[in-house]
Amino acid sequence: MDVVNATLLEHGISLAVLESTFHDLNSLAFLEPYWQHMITSYSPFTIVSVFTFVLHEALYFSIWLPYLALDFVPYFRKYKIQEAKPNTWAETWRCFKHLVFSHVVVQLPMILSSDWGLRQLGFTFELPLPTA
Repeated sequence: MDVVNATLLEHGISLAVLESTFHDLNSLAFLEPYWQHMITSYSPFTIVSVFTFVLHEALYFSIWLPYLALDFVPYFRKYKIQEAKPNTWAETWRCFKHLVFSHVVVQLPMILSSDWGLRQLGFTFELPLPTA
């Protein structure tokens, strides 16, 4: 521990300041006003199910878009796993439809049932939020 203190002091950082910073980072207090607004405005089912599904889909497809674009840039074809099989918009559209079907038929029911499962495990929406 003396080595850590010596290194921190060498850079002008005290251990107390570092501990205070970690305590602040460990706290979710900055989210509590937003959390309070969310739990007073929406039902737990909506928060757990609908918001989770919408967030999942938005992130999933927005993260996929750059890779979709790169698939059609000739320079990046040399990095494809199957170089001899070029992508077409028709094939991409077919894959997209299957993917959306899978998300709606498989993942949506799992997400909708998560509300019941989380309540059975004792999950609550009450404040204060837990620390990490």
